[in-house]
Amino acid sequence: MKHCLFAPPKRSFPARSLGAVLAGLVLVVAPADALDLYIATGGKGAPDAPSGIYHARLDPETGKLTPPQLAAEVAHPAFLAMAPNGRFLFSAAAEDGESRLVSFAIGEGGSLRRINTQPSEGVVPCHLQTDRTGSALFVANFRDGKIAALRIKEDGSLEPSQSVHQHAGSSILPRQEGPHPHSIYPSPDNRRVFVPDLGLDKVLVYGFDPARTTLKPAGEVVLPPGSGPRHLNFSTDGKHAFVLSEIGLTVSVIDLKDGLRITQTISTVGEKSEPSGRSASEIRVHPSGQFVYAANRGKGDDSIAVFRAAIGHLNNAALERLQIVPAEVRVPRSFQIDPTGRWLLVCGQESNDIAIFAIEPVTGTLTFTGKKVASPSPISIEFLPVSKPTSPAMYAKALGGSWNASTGRFYKDGNNPPITAGHIAELVAFPEVKILHFNGVPIHLDQAKALGQAKHLEELLIVHVDVGDSALLSEFAKIKTLKHIHVGSSNFGDDGVVILTALPRLTTLALSHTGFDPKNPITAKGLKAVADHLPDLEQFYLNLHRMEDDMIPQLARLQKLRSLSIEKIDDAFRERIQKVLPNAKVMARRGLNPKP
Repeated sequence: MKHCLFAPPKRSFPARSLGAVLAGLVLVVAPADALDLYIATGGKGAPDAPSGIYHARLDPETGKLTPPQLAAEVAHPAFLAMAPNGRFLFSAAAEDGESRLVSFAIGEGGSLRRINTQPSEGVVPCHLQTDRTGSALFVANFRDGKIAALRIKEDGSLEPSQSVHQHAGSSILPRQEGPHPHSIYPSPDNRRVFVPDLGLDKVLVYGFDPARTTLKPAGEVVLPPGSGPRHLNFSTDGKHAFVLSEIGLTVSVIDLKDGLRITQTISTVGEKSEPSGRSASEIRVHPSGQFVYAANRGKGDDSIAVFRAAIGHLNNAALERLQIVPAEVRVPRSFQIDPTGRWLLVCGQESNDIAIFAIEPVTGTLTFTGKKVASPSPISIEFLPVSKPTSPAMYAKALGGSWNASTGRFYKDGNNPPITAGHIAELVAFPEVKILHFNGVPIHLDQAKALGQAKHLEELLIVHVDVGDSALLSEFAKIKTLKHIHVGSSNFGDDGVVILTALPRLTTLALSHTGFDPKNPITAKGLKAVADHLPDLEQFYLNLHRMEDDMIPQLARLQKLRSLSIEKIDDAFRERIQKVLPNAKVMARRGLNPKP
């Protein structure tokens, strides 16, 4: 196998290739395929329009949405939930004066066939979601404070609930005179269920028994009085939850691994903005896990807030607000991110339309495309899941990369679309993937952990991004099959070098743009670790912030070196090294910049 560690292929890729992760599953869409979606509609924004579930298709290349067509008549479909397998769709409804849950089978062309209905076990079901396996449906009833779990049979039909729980209590505001569970979510590990209750200023937690489809109280998270928690979403690593408070217009970060502790609360409208008369409505996490979005509505200030989620890379979940943009609709009841992670669709409940935003893949910021599609009072959107890949070639097509089957080499240039931990875990599971080259692809801790699972990988190249965190390097060091590694960074010195010397088969070690920090340089200590643990090293690339005499004896021990490249070395020092390494080509280079 020929290795080309320092020269990625001369090839360019479309700026809008596809690929995403939804609910922890790797999803791939062929560029020519449109994405099916369903819209729950009806309400005060369009009293004369047919109330029901509408079907539309989104072009993932252009962001163009087809005019929604009525797929099933349903009275007041307050919210939708999609089965993970994409075969069934569930809706809340108000039929014959009763609160109901309706099950549909999804057919050709987006058609819906009603299967059956069951009572929601409460009044005004406002949110529902399936468990991670698609065997249970959870529902939150807003008006009377009840939640329930129903079993989903193999044919998609719903059984009557055998697990109903009544919330109790109140809080400080008139709207909080009693319990009002506003949404319900299974945890990423499917072992717990989280229920934000607007009336109690709490997120109630339940243990979930999938074998019996039952819920059992298992804790709570208390928010500040008057917060009014409404919706919730999870970080892609499953360690944190983001709670959106409707009344307080905030997002609170909950550490799920440390006693359900709130670690941060940040405003969705800006700390200097007056929240009175407005409310928050929806929160979503980008498929990459790097960005969080929240919607605000009211007082003519309908907007979408964008946050950066520092998850994985710093091993925490600190949110930084990046942007607040007009929602381009009136009363954004909800919004949804498409499976490719490139488009955000906003439901205008009172403007009777859906606005489409483009998501910038690197920064996560939003740009209104100028496109809107008429829809009668849209309330919620659910995309049909798309299929998982079955080969590295499918990944290359979906992620805008290239695949060379003869060398086992997967190459991706840039982060459009983002490559997630799920993508990486699936890629390295293919035994034929021997080489991974990422150029300009940010790598965070969850992605590094996925790389650390590799059992067949022989070469790893990650350049033009900051991967200096020692926790990330420790994950790379778990890939014991690696023979060649190249990481680009700016903030590790001896510590990073020592970590990577744990790779026993390494013959190429390239550390470009490293050691620049005078407080953490590469010194003789790091070179000694290389000589001690990697005596068979053949190619070595590094930067020396300072050139010290005690480095030369350590480099002299690497007699199997064929190539040594050192950034910013002067000619005199290079000649001294060349004398002790007569069989190696010693080069002084300004920097390593592989071109795609």
